[in-house]
Amino acid sequence: MRWFISALIILGILGGSAYAINQRDKPVYVLDTRTADYIRYLRPDIDPGMVDLIAYHIDMACLEHGLDAELVVALIARESSFLPWAKSKADCVGLMQVNPRAHKDKCKSYTPSELYHIPVNVGIGCAILREYIDRSKSLDEALGRYMGCQGAVSYKRDILATAAELYARRG
Repeated sequence: MRWFISALIILGILGGSAYAINQRDKPVYVLDTRTADYIRYLRPDIDPGMVDLIAYHIDMACLEHGLDAELVVALIARESSFLPWAKSKADCVGLMQVNPRAHKDKCKSYTPSELYHIPVNVGIGCAILREYIDRSKSLDEALGRYMGCQGAVSYKRDILATAAELYARRG
């Protein structure tokens, strides 16, 4: 049974939708190619293998934190342009531009270099975004908190417009 589950996961990662079933016959993860398609749409120049890797970790983190992939993809597009090694002048790092000083509690288990790792960075970034959404009155306010500045109108507008465009592509 384990080889069957592994084969389904590998097939899914290589390009199709797949269901992974755990011991109790409950779905664990459904690979959805839409997230990778969104990234390819926004950044057609990125290596396809890298796109699939980033999309997989976005999907996993969104599933864990109850977020829409469209929003997270739009946020990553604005924050790092899908460059895992991105670092800002304010020392925010990785795809989601996590600020280790502002989020010591979420980053303390990782070395500075591990914060660039795609699953770590996207997981922490999605945890931060989920926390801000839960504490805010609106998505606009949550995005302002994520950036660290409520007045960043163009930043929030860019993310929301890109997310809306991706939602429209869902079809």
